Amino acid sequence: MKTCNSIYFLPNDFRWKIDFKRNYLFVAIAVLVLQLNVVVSQEMHHPNVFQIQHLGIKYSESILHESLVKADWCQSINPTSNYKITFDDGAIVNVISYKELIMQHMAIEESCIRSEDLEDTSIYSINSDGFIIRFVQRIPSKTVIKN
Repeated sequence: MKTCNSIYFLPNDFRWKIDFKRNYLFVAIAVLVLQLNVVVSQEMHHPNVFQIQHLGIKYSESILHESLVKADWCQSINPTSNYKITFDDGAIVNVISYKELIMQHMAIEESCIRSEDLEDTSIYSINSDGFIIRFVQRIPSKTVIKN
């Protein structure tokens, strides 16, 4: 009984033989197709809609890029003009407009495009999990002080 090219196991008293030589090609093709599907899926959900213009002092280019890829850009893309977002360390990222993305042959769902061009004056940061967070000004509640 050869065991170097085969595995024997007994589920429910049936003897199954898996011949690695015959199934190797099938398994290799299946793994390749699965990997390609993951890459295509990531490109569809996280298109490259940004350009790092300037690095700051706190985040490396790879950390900044990974966080930008991880971000959900839906409703963050202007229809006709690019805009810049600024990070707390001085990094500046250019968010590419829908018009320019179309010229670069990038497929973006139209539901993810803003209805009008907006500028962004918020300051952003990257938390310890690698997610981008936006600092917003707290609006104090209206309180009435009685004497």
